[in-house]
Amino acid sequence: RRLCSQAAAAAAASSSASTSATSAAEAQKFASLADSWWDRAGPLQALHSLNRLRVPLVRTAASFARGPAGLADAELVDLGCGGGLLAEPLARLGVRVLGVDPVAESVEAASSRRQQSAAAESGIADGRLTFRCQTVSELAADRPAEFDLAVASEVLEHVDNWPEFLRSAADLLRPGGCLVVTTINRTAASYWLGVVAAERLLRLVPPGTHDWRLFIPPDQLRRRLADCGLETRLTVGMRLNPLTGRWAWSRDLSLSYGLVAQKLPAAGTH
Repeated sequence: RRLCSQAAAAAAASSSASTSATSAAEAQKFASLADSWWDRAGPLQALHSLNRLRVPLVRTAASFARGPAGLADAELVDLGCGGGLLAEPLARLGVRVLGVDPVAESVEAASSRRQQSAAAESGIADGRLTFRCQTVSELAADRPAEFDLAVASEVLEHVDNWPEFLRSAADLLRPGGCLVVTTINRTAASYWLGVVAAERLLRLVPPGTHDWRLFIPPDQLRRRLADCGLETRLTVGMRLNPLTGRWAWSRDLSLSYGLVAQKLPAAGTH
């Protein structure tokens, strides 16, 4: 199992020993799930269910970024796309989606699913959905300011250097473009419900999926986004009902939450 690019491996090696271990461990977690991405009754079923909220949140971000044009022909990058669980339904809505992930096994799963979907006439037009095995920083160097929308959904809590990740995500956006984030707050509630109950008792996600120490409070995330030239436009709580397996919006931010931030014009531009 591996990070797919030499640049990603070099970046991990050049960081501290602890962050390198974290990066390798997170990659290994998702590499081991490669065969489970599209099993709707499997260990990632909560991610499938989360599309009920993620797709409307991206639609809202598109209205901020593009006005009445919305999602139609929008250029979107799904950062840490995994097996393509969010990228595929977005592509069906007419978005041009590039999914990137540094874990080779995840990208292989997404690409295989894409081929199967094409064969089954899934409604995704040619060129609307592509996947690439690449880090966010590599992509930002290759394609700065090319995207209307960027999505980092259930990703930041698995990234060893999430402030740098955000800076690269901001670099990918055109002025006025929007970043969509869904992640988990670092609270006592998120430890007991999001880790102990969800992983160890109810098995809603595979045990060991999350490290509570990597969860991010919304205020901290908003400050980092502002440092990257992104203005937060919306923050909303999200709740999973463990009995029904369905997600719903909430005013409570103590567990999972979603956020939309818009890239401000550069100083001196209009």
